[in-house]
Amino acid sequence: MTRADLIERYEAAIAASERVERKGKANPYTSANGHMFSQINKDYQLGIRLPKALQAELGLVEALLEEGFAFVSAMPPGGKKT
Repeated sequence: MTRADLIERYEAAIAASERVERKGKANPYTSANGHMFSQINKDYQLGIRLPKALQAELGLVEALLEEGFAFVSAMPPGGKKT
C-alpha cells in the first residue's frame, strides 16, 4: 500500500465520523481537546492513541498471532487442501 493509499483510507474513515476532523498538511493527524489521537507518520504507519486497557487487549492478539505464525512456520510444508 502506498502512502497515498493509506492517506486516502485514513481520510475516508475520518469523513465517516461527524466528530473527527483531519488536520495537518504533510503528516495528517486528528486531535480532540488539545490531544492528538491518530496520525500517519513519514514511514507510512498509522498510529492511534487508545486507552491502556484496550492497548493490552490488542497486544495480546498481536502476541498470539506471532506465536501461531512461529508454530506453523516450524512445521513441514503442508499440501493444498481440496
